[in-house]
Amino acid sequence: MQKRTLTLIALSCAITLTACSTRSGGKNHYQAEIYSKPPIAQSGSDQSNHSSSENTTPPPKTDLSNNSSTEKPSTPPVANKPMEDLVQPPKEDKPIIQTKIFQDSTFNEGGEPYFYRGLAGGVYTLKKDGSVQGRAPKNYRDEHINELLLGDLVLPLFTSTDYVSGYEGYPESAFKPLTAKNVVKGNAPADLKGYVGGFAEPHEYAKYQNVRFGIVSSQGEPTLFVQGYLTPVNEVRDSINGTHYPMPKSEVFVYKEGHALYGKEGNYQQYYADVRADFGERKLTVNLEGKQNPQSKIHFSANIEGNKFSGLTDGIESNGAFFGSQANEVGGMFYQKEGADKGAHGVFGATEKHPAK
Repeated sequence: MQKRTLTLIALSCAITLTACSTRSGGKNHYQAEIYSKPPIAQSGSDQSNHSSSENTTPPPKTDLSNNSSTEKPSTPPVANKPMEDLVQPPKEDKPIIQTKIFQDSTFNEGGEPYFYRGLAGGVYTLKKDGSVQGRAPKNYRDEHINELLLGDLVLPLFTSTDYVSGYEGYPESAFKPLTAKNVVKGNAPADLKGYVGGFAEPHEYAKYQNVRFGIVSSQGEPTLFVQGYLTPVNEVRDSINGTHYPMPKSEVFVYKEGHALYGKEGNYQQYYADVRADFGERKLTVNLEGKQNPQSKIHFSANIEGNKFSGLTDGIESNGAFFGSQANEVGGMFYQKEGADKGAHGVFGATEKHPAK
């Protein structure tokens, strides 16, 4: 009788240890999302050959898809899902851009969530081989919204000079052009070019205080970025830009001013963005209209979850988040997965939130 009791106890312990091991495997490990059929990013025109009478060695080219020259980008943790969802093989129609690209920034060193300091968002490079490399935005000092870190490059977005006298093409253009000359740290590829949106003059306190969005291309590989200070989901937080109140739980709002870039192979057109958020139904609707060509229209929608959104509409995959206090600003990126414009991609942002009439 004593032996049978000990056997039952040993068997019970073994089952308990097995269950614990299974749970810890889902909790303490990280897993990158896999996409079975990523699109092949089309490269732009080949970079022209430069002749020189001197036999000099050019500086090493910077890979914009890396966080730094030595540090690999971190992989976001897998969301809490049932085990049967985690072990299933990837579906054929997986999104080209990860559905969890926008992650909350870390809190202060003490761990209390009362001071919401760091940047959040997504920085995604469409590689020539068809892969997509994504990461959270990272800065080399003070998590500054107007600095973008691309590999070992530090690229200022809007500067003090811009806020005093405007930038090239302002105010006709909602996007500031970026080139290799704007880089203040690192060896920038000569063909680096791009655009950034989210500019507001100093007296326009209600516009674009918490989000920046744009596209930077080099060596035929575009990098889409959206970064800013996320709206807290439930609590009130103090951020660099003041107190941020949580996400709306109901009502419908429209954003009076919105802008977008859309194109491929290094050629992008500006669009007006009409953005509508129904927080009761948890739906976001985006309608784009070409600035130079009003006949060019793009439409997509997404589901709102917490302070982020994602969706797939008519072959357009979209992801993004809400920024500032009470979701006063919104920013995201989108990708055309099928159709005549397959491979085209873009970013958008909107501000001046008002109740819908």
